[in-house]
Amino acid sequence: MKREGRYETSLYLLYECFSKYYPDREAEIRWTLETFLNPDMQLPHWRNRFLDFGTWLCEEVVAQSGGLFPCRA
Repeated sequence: MKREGRYETSLYLLYECFSKYYPDREAEIRWTLETFLNPDMQLPHWRNRFLDFGTWLCEEVVAQSGGLFPCRA
């Protein structure tokens, strides 16, 4: 993460860093981490959550990069 001045490959450290800058999205990134670590293969159950969070995350990347990394539809 650019604002943090470092990039993480550990999902847990990424979760901690992300939560520091986006506390209002902490529950979503924690759920994503937990789902990655303990997958629940009921795809319809989590498809919409990933779509909603993914859309927001993509928009945030575009905003933070000044449009350098546009989202693809």
